[in-house]
Amino acid sequence: QTYILWGYGDTGKTLRRALLAHGKVPSHIVEIHPGRLGNRIHNALVIRPEDLMRVPRGRVVVSVAGIQARQEIRQVMARLGYVELHDFVCAA
Repeated sequence: QTYILWGYGDTGKTLRRALLAHGKVPSHIVEIHPGRLGNRIHNALVIRPEDLMRVPRGRVVVSVAGIQARQEIRQVMARLGYVELHDFVCAA
């Protein structure tokens, strides 16, 4: 079963490993780090937030630490039509 992982810092790496233990793998990883964009991490394509509209819609797990960053992500997700707790969750 796949999901989309937003964030691949220490928290995202730990979360990916924990979900992998339950058979869950990310199809895509959303990042803003320019050095990661377009690469593949554990076979998941790294995309920008605005690219969410161009990939198959899936559940998104946000793994970004910091209240301000999560608030900004919530705003982006709302603009894209995602509903928290239905389409995405903040796990960090």
